[in-house]
Amino acid sequence: MIRKCLAVGIILLFLGTCIIPGIAQNTQKPQHVATGSAFQILITRPENGIYINDHKILPFCVPLVLWGEITVELVALNGSGLVRIEFYINGLLQETITGPDSWRMDCGPFSKLTMKAIGYSKDEFGFIESDSDEIVIWRLIGGETIFTVTVESIGE
Repeated sequence: MIRKCLAVGIILLFLGTCIIPGIAQNTQKPQHVATGSAFQILITRPENGIYINDHKILPFCVPLVLWGEITVELVALNGSGLVRIEFYINGLLQETITGPDSWRMDCGPFSKLTMKAIGYSKDEFGFIESDSDEIVIWRLIGGETIFTVTVESIGE
């Protein structure tokens, strides 16, 4: 009986804190549209959902990793003059890269990870452009986070 009450309580907690507020407001990230030659940084994965070992098993209002690793994919659009991309987790600089790259980072259990990527690129006149994107990932059990960065040029 106690286990059933505990399970119902956990479900109600998730409903009250995540699903019901998500119905009242749109929690989906706005879609970026590449126009012309503007430099853009986009975090394309993970989408909102529940993940087990990097596989989305259910839709959800935020990215929630129950167990295992998760892949964070980032695309730099029109980054032909890419100078660098800085990756921050919970406000702390973790990595700086200068082109397509991939690396792993171990993240502890029961954590909220706010990941922000800030990219810098030179335009055709030598001026520095910047753009950023951010995502929040919730983790219940620890595992590795795999960061993958690709650089694409659009409209050339």
